[in-house]
Amino acid sequence: MKTMIAYTKRGCLTGKKLRVVLNAMRKRTDRRAKCDLFIRWGSTEPFNNLRYKKELNSLEAVQNTVNKLKMLEILRDAGIKTLEFNNVPDTMAELFDNSGNFYIRNRNGIVRYGNDFSPTTDLYYSRPIKYKRREYRVHVFENKVLGAYEKVPLVPGAENRPKLFKADTCKFVRCNLELEGCRVNAQAREMCVKAVQSLGLTFGGVDLIRDKSGNFTVCEVNSAPGLNGMNVGRWVEAIQEYYNRE
Repeated sequence: MKTMIAYTKRGCLTGKKLRVVLNAMRKRTDRRAKCDLFIRWGSTEPFNNLRYKKELNSLEAVQNTVNKLKMLEILRDAGIKTLEFNNVPDTMAELFDNSGNFYIRNRNGIVRYGNDFSPTTDLYYSRPIKYKRREYRVHVFENKVLGAYEKVPLVPGAENRPKLFKADTCKFVRCNLELEGCRVNAQAREMCVKAVQSLGLTFGGVDLIRDKSGNFTVCEVNSAPGLNGMNVGRWVEAIQEYYNRE
């Protein structure tokens, strides 16, 4: 199986890891090329001269995902609970919740907090989840959940802060999905699968929030989810099974 993978600078480390394990080539230019399987790992380049037998994640689906505002709109229209979002109002006073928190984002997903923003047409805001207790990353491939990881803050006590975790502020601890009473329950997993499918993706990493009442909210879906030594094997197995299926 001749495999080619296209990844962005943002997904470079993960893309490289997957490329090495699959012994794949990286799609760097728009020169004419052929492959058996083309994996679009967060890349929105068109690659019009590339010919392939099968593709993982279409250009349109990835474009829908990297545009965070459009992503939230698609998820909302699919009946999936997401962060509350709206256009940025003219006055700052309208943005704050009861605890004085809010998030400002642009369509590419850059998050800004507090007064650190300049209003432009591509900005929108999303309010923090009240009574947030846990945050997870759930890996989905087609209609299956390959794994779920709790985001554990690197700084003690940070779990009580309203801000969303980033890769450099937390570590990922694997959840045992086979364990009875696992907090990422069947309902949450179904929500994650539906979120990926509603965006037209074959695979994705879903950022999931659980509040103190056990309710789940999809924060966002990543078209280039981070991989490490614990989960890359499951991804490779899923990719190979996908390609070999008639």
